[in-house]
Amino acid sequence: MEIKVRNDDFFNNSKTIEIYNSYEPYYLYEMKRFYENNNIECIVALDTDLDIYLKHFSNVKFVYLNSNAVHLEEVNKLSNLNGIALCNNQLKEIDDKILEKIEYLEIDYLEKKHIDFNQFKSLKHLRLKNYPFEEFKIDIELISLSIDTAPKIKKLNCINTKSLIKLKLENITKLETIDLECTKLELFDIYDSKKITNLEEFLKSCKNLTEITITSYSDLKAVLNSIGFINNLKRLEYFSTNFKIMDGDLKPLLKLKDAHICRFYKNYNLKDKDLPHLKVFIKEGNKISYGELDSLEVGKEDPRISWLD
Repeated sequence: MEIKVRNDDFFNNSKTIEIYNSYEPYYLYEMKRFYENNNIECIVALDTDLDIYLKHFSNVKFVYLNSNAVHLEEVNKLSNLNGIALCNNQLKEIDDKILEKIEYLEIDYLEKKHIDFNQFKSLKHLRLKNYPFEEFKIDIELISLSIDTAPKIKKLNCINTKSLIKLKLENITKLETIDLECTKLELFDIYDSKKITNLEEFLKSCKNLTEITITSYSDLKAVLNSIGFINNLKRLEYFSTNFKIMDGDLKPLLKLKDAHICRFYKNYNLKDKDLPHLKVFIKEGNKISYGELDSLEVGKEDPRISWLD
């Protein structure tokens, strides 16, 4: 058997393994031993019957639950639990004492049922999937918020952003305005949410941004009027987009440490080679790798670099 370790980007970049075939004593023994010997903090509980195996990972900090999991009461025995990913119909099985102390929560809405987020008294990081309502409100001071797929939301304006550092929005296809004051926001990532009329104005107001990613793969005609707002963001280091920049002016990117323009157009006033890059695509024969620019002896003059324009 092969046990693969990954770093989980939501649960504090924790070392993570998948638990599967735990019904087989040999598999369970090997996974338990690997877990104990490799400082694993997070498990993806793929098997449905938690009663069989969860007790063997009793000090786990983070857990992803199978949507069909049974014996959810076993979760209540995890004394060190600090984060959980589950479906909203599973919440009723989790003890209030667990919900009050966790800092990380991922909810997949399998049912159209509202959640009272006030019960999560220690919550700092929230990720929502398949959010079915027209409005999202939360008064808790989150550090990070991610909303993945919310087909009815048209406006974001009822979120406590006093401590918000990371905001990720994906597949919010009807979102038209972001009316938030994000004075501490450092990372903004938006994907396939291309109808926002005030996106550039919103970004301009987020003075502490260090990273911005704006992408769409469902509409190759998505546009930004300008990236001039970058000139107002003194701390910005990274910018990436595949939107067409209508005024063609890429010069604001020259102040950054790293920039990725995924598609180039004739009206652009700079080439890919002109932009700041930490990593570049390197082509050797039929192989293309993604490597550090500083590792190349002649830097941008290396003929193996595959530029995007």
